[in-house]
Amino acid sequence: YDVCARAGDFESYCIALEWNRPVMKKFYIPRAKLLKKHGVMKLFQDLQDDLLDLAVLNLPPRIGKSTISLFFITFRAGLYPDMSILGNGHSTALTQAFYKEFLDIVTSDEYRYKEIFPTVKLVTKNSEYSFVDFNRDKRFHTCMFKSIDGGTTGLAEASNLLYCDDLVKDVETANSKDRLDKLYYNYTSTVKDRKVPRLCKDGVYRPCPELHVNTPW
Repeated sequence: YDVCARAGDFESYCIALEWNRPVMKKFYIPRAKLLKKHGVMKLFQDLQDDLLDLAVLNLPPRIGKSTISLFFITFRAGLYPDMSILGNGHSTALTQAFYKEFLDIVTSDEYRYKEIFPTVKLVTKNSEYSFVDFNRDKRFHTCMFKSIDGGTTGLAEASNLLYCDDLVKDVETANSKDRLDKLYYNYTSTVKDRKVPRLCKDGVYRPCPELHVNTPW
């Protein structure tokens, strides 16, 4: 599973990552059948294989869509540690939660991240600005999480993955045209424009892939 994960197979990564976790604490295996049945794993693999530039996961609350997405983020960070991931959410509280879960996956002995990616080393972490760097300090960090209304100019870039999780905070925002217009403006002007092209496996430059995780209101 480790070898397949390093070769770019996302499901192998999910299995290998939690190999030593107690059965009752495993996330992926108990949900594998359902996630595959509804095409979630294929969506992530297609994004990994450069078959998609944009993937949208639109699912009800509390089924683990953010956790499986954070598995994917740590997967991409391990495969391409010199590139940058920018993660976004509706609030600083939410993005700090993403940061803490990301850090737990890549550092905790409960997961096998260090065995799967033995050449990847965590060199910098910053809880105030919610970023980490692998292998060396970088201006544009290996992974950084920012709220949709937080500034990113000069601070963040997305060359590996642009991740947007629950940009619409609640049903009140979803039902307000003015709030949605403002949110869309923030997305296009301060988030989407942080993407930079990356060189794909076929030697062609393409836009940085984009993953959106939404809760239907």
